[in-house]
Amino acid sequence: MPRLSDNPKIQTILGIIFYSTFFIVSTIPVPFLLIAEIFLVPKNRPFFWRVACCRILSFHFKMFGLKVRRIGHMPSDTKKVHLYISNHPSIMDPAYLLSLMGPEVITLARPHRLQMFPFTIWFPKMEVVEVTRDNYDAVHCSKIADRHAALDRLINFAINEKKPLLIFPEGHVESGKKVHYIHSGAARVAIRAKIQIVPMMLINMDHIFIDKIKFRPGVIYIKMHRPLKPPAVSHELPYRHAVKVFTKKIAEIMYGMLPERVIPKDLYDKNPERIGVFVDIDRTLYKYYSQQVFLKYLQRHGKVSYWVTGRIIGYLFFEKIGLLPHDVLMKQAYRFAKGWNEAHLTKIAEQFFQEEIIKDLDHDLMVVMKDHVKRGHQIFLISEVVPPLARQFKLFFEARDMGLTSLQKKHGEYTGMVNELCYGDAKARHVKRLAKKYNIDLQKSYSYGDSPADIPMLKLVKHKIAVRPKPELKHEAILHDWHIMH
Repeated sequence: MPRLSDNPKIQTILGIIFYSTFFIVSTIPVPFLLIAEIFLVPKNRPFFWRVACCRILSFHFKMFGLKVRRIGHMPSDTKKVHLYISNHPSIMDPAYLLSLMGPEVITLARPHRLQMFPFTIWFPKMEVVEVTRDNYDAVHCSKIADRHAALDRLINFAINEKKPLLIFPEGHVESGKKVHYIHSGAARVAIRAKIQIVPMMLINMDHIFIDKIKFRPGVIYIKMHRPLKPPAVSHELPYRHAVKVFTKKIAEIMYGMLPERVIPKDLYDKNPERIGVFVDIDRTLYKYYSQQVFLKYLQRHGKVSYWVTGRIIGYLFFEKIGLLPHDVLMKQAYRFAKGWNEAHLTKIAEQFFQEEIIKDLDHDLMVVMKDHVKRGHQIFLISEVVPPLARQFKLFFEARDMGLTSLQKKHGEYTGMVNELCYGDAKARHVKRLAKKYNIDLQKSYSYGDSPADIPMLKLVKHKIAVRPKPELKHEAILHDWHIMH
């Protein structure tokens, strides 16, 4: 018999209550803790904040009926120096493990500015080691340590202060409820600090913290593994090779401890290079319409006139209210490129990408794309985006090739005319062309899109993913049980 908490609407209500209460109980004590820490010597303040955080978190999770069941045994007291590693199925994993493991543990985490409130306040106070994991983090949090500096700081905690450590080797919350590839950071810390790694997997967390907002009370299982001794670096086993070997071992153990439902079915595919990943750009990889933002950028820098930008915005308005077909809109929009030298536009697009695009990429999808690359899949961009700008996306995401709108050129300059739009059925033709050219098996491949124009492309592959879909695509995805990324 279904429980009341299995109802999605009830889960949403419970989620709102859970996170609202979490916000309240984590925020109210802050002024009192700020006053109390004044009376402590500076070196004791981080521990003071960690104690407070652990008690508040433990109280909150128990209040909402979360229970824990351990499978296996904690190998030693967390006051001893070990490196604990865990999978990362939900945004609440660090908070939950801190509530269980106690205030001695030092955690590696993404920058506090990118955390949910109130961790934006708590993490700097708790001496959490923050790390910029990629270019997206670096753009938003330029003052936070990079990976090398962050790992050095963790190693210092282990060697000089004898603190136990906690790392999530995936580096990011799992997207699509599937485990990501395992980074080498945990292996590097363990080898250099000469400490054992203790794998402990969180099972059922994704059934409790659902889709970032929904919540369902239940039991969290923590599956423990015996400690792993890192290999000793020697002349026969140099450091880099030792890291590679140990990371592979860690990955195999973690994957083996997790339920089959969270393991990608093609994780051990013998020919991963035959798996294609066909991705739209605007409102998929990038949150907005990159060409609109590019035009405004060109206008601000005096490269195009207000008249050109205003005219295109007008055409866009008419398309939105149904008075202008999309193909007519795009053909008019591309007229801005008339007379532009391709090399010159490419140079401006490169600067624009670094200044404007990276900060507004969809970070969840960035992680997914990186995961595909690490698993040996080939990425292909299928988009209407003007080619010089699309090539910046290609370089950033390590894409193999692209299917794009073809613009007419004469003597190296754009004429403002369109040879073929990459839209609707044309996207499907590009997918077939690229699949044939690179020997891609579409029955194993993936496709990501946001609009009805992506449906022909999505239908060609096995794994169809609708990313923040427009209503027509969302209806199609629900009707045919395609995966939806919000």
